[in-house]
Amino acid sequence: MSFVHTQYTSENVQDTYNLIKSRKDDIPFNFAKRDMYDSTDIDFDANDYIGSHTTKVPKWKFRNLNFKIYSSKPIEVMISRQDGRCFAENESLDIYAIGASEEEAIDDFCQNLIYFYKHYKALSWDKVTGRAEELKQLFDDVFQETLL
Repeated sequence: MSFVHTQYTSENVQDTYNLIKSRKDDIPFNFAKRDMYDSTDIDFDANDYIGSHTTKVPKWKFRNLNFKIYSSKPIEVMISRQDGRCFAENESLDIYAIGASEEEAIDDFCQNLIYFYKHYKALSWDKVTGRAEELKQLFDDVFQETLL
């Protein structure tokens, strides 16, 4: 097996930036899934984007008043604080929560996770496609209901 060595020049780099710019032109002007930023901006400050305090917390148990589930592997919950609010999220599960404190945000996250666990468990496989199919598989593979 041989590897081709490519020498990068400023022309290659400029071509890459031009390609990125042309692809950005294809994004609709009203696209707003999340805050947009230019990662090449010299003034870019990650704290402005994700909040001044961010923590990753692994969790295995999720419960509400009458339901509890365990995960077979730790679920990383990203906790961030911004503008006096706390946010808890896991992008892989598409779960986002908010609270006045970390505890409230995590509690809201648990409520949302349990809701979506029940939702995807109730759906039959012929009713899901695309991302919903991926999430159903993920909930089936990773989470298990237990007695309180």
